Amino acid sequence: MKKFEIGVGMFGDLAFDKETRKFADPQQKLQEILAEIRLADELGIDVFALGEHHRPDYVVSSQKWCFLQLLLSLKILS
Repeated sequence: MKKFEIGVGMFGDLAFDKETRKFADPQQKLQEILAEIRLADELGIDVFALGEHHRPDYVVSSQKWCFLQLLLSLKILS
């Protein structure tokens, strides 16, 4: 019998404030993504997928970088 997996996916898009005409802080968004990955792991979610985009309105230009930051923040590599 095949295993059923549950996953979460996101692109890391930055919110745009129409009043200030600026995007949200990219560093804050990265911290939010890392917190969401940690929570998904704690909840037993099988997959956390990140879409890669090379545009200024998306913070994830490299999934490898995000996961490296997660590993470093969990002190797995240190």
